[in-house]
Amino acid sequence: MNPATIHSFPDLETCSRACAEEILAICRRENARKGFSTLVLAGGSTPRRLYELLATPPLEDLMPWEGLHLFWGDERVVAPEHEWSNFRMAGVTLLAKNPLPAPHLHPIRGFGQTPDQAAESYEKELRDFFHRHPVSGEGDGFSPHFPLFDCILLGMGEDGHTASLFPGKAALEEKKRWVVAELVPGQPPFVPRLSLSLPVLNNGRNVLFLAAGAKKKRLLQQFHATRPLVLPYPAARVRPTSGLLQWFVAG
Repeated sequence: MNPATIHSFPDLETCSRACAEEILAICRRENARKGFSTLVLAGGSTPRRLYELLATPPLEDLMPWEGLHLFWGDERVVAPEHEWSNFRMAGVTLLAKNPLPAPHLHPIRGFGQTPDQAAESYEKELRDFFHRHPVSGEGDGFSPHFPLFDCILLGMGEDGHTASLFPGKAALEEKKRWVVAELVPGQPPFVPRLSLSLPVLNNGRNVLFLAAGAKKKRLLQQFHATRPLVLPYPAARVRPTSGLLQWFVAG
């Protein structure tokens, strides 16, 4: 387990730019190495500026769009055009000027199914993708039982949740499934959620947190002053087994 690297910035603009540049570097490196790259997007409002920066020159011109596959770390069970949809937010920011072909977009489709059915469907989509695009990481210590994403972007709520893994909820304890359903989230909007499971997050090659605000900064300080696994905060339990963990913190 590699120690986390923490990057601190005075404001969200400079923090978002630094994180966007790191995502660009990872995607370019992986695209050059194997012909494609996989990026898991975060939801919520904090990454909005980061996505806009990736879709604006000069970063836009350097992004290997032709080999990029986008996934989502979590989603609210709402229609894809709904204002609460994480897919919609990425569509109007990151993909507004660079729409990817449908086979390169892998949103979580929760609307119109039960949450459990939607979780099973997305896990099947992930398994099918990684069957068609095999990625070996066993020799580097990555688990063959979970997908190996090149870059996973995460946020953190003021309650310490990440993706849609909330404190005290059963979904946080899932050990085998790739995708979990959370019927009663711990934070508004109170609609069912779907999320990648903790073992999937901890199997990422590069895991990047983007966080802003004094309260989140204080939580992060607790993570490093206490043994993370004894804390009630899901974000503290994201500790990649073999991948790299970086925090980009503003404020």
